[in-house]
Amino acid sequence: MKIKSQEEIALAQEKANEMIRVMYDKIENLSEYTVPLYDVIEGYFFQDVDYQRLQPNIPMWMADAGRSAESPCNKVYYDSLRRTYNDPLSNRILHWFDVQNILAAFQDRVCALIPYLEDIFKEIPAYCLYNDMEYTDANRVINPRTDSIHTSINNVFVSLANS
Repeated sequence: MKIKSQEEIALAQEKANEMIRVMYDKIENLSEYTVPLYDVIEGYFFQDVDYQRLQPNIPMWMADAGRSAESPCNKVYYDSLRRTYNDPLSNRILHWFDVQNILAAFQDRVCALIPYLEDIFKEIPAYCLYNDMEYTDANRVINPRTDSIHTSINNVFVSLANS
């Protein structure tokens, strides 16, 4: 196998680094694009109510139950509260908290991609040392390094699929 020239390798590294920078920027932008969705969805849910004025009066259990380990609300107590507060506005508020949780989880998953990708590209360069035609076969060696890369690749796909 004939290795590429130093000039070809430097050019390939430069192109790969630019591709990786663009990819990281797109991931960060995807997370940032989620932020306006909070206002849009809130506006949709509360078209007939000023949610900002309502928010200070929302009982803590509506925001915390099922989402916070510090919530003192167990299932029996929660069910009794749900029977008491079983009206359209309370249901919208509960639904809004669920949607906020989904949006936050999406942002977390997107942001979690970056460390996995960094781990992958730290171990596997995004450029080839040899000409493409010279790669005719591959072997997989199992060791802690390949396990780490495999886990990172798996986590990228799991994060994207869950999103």
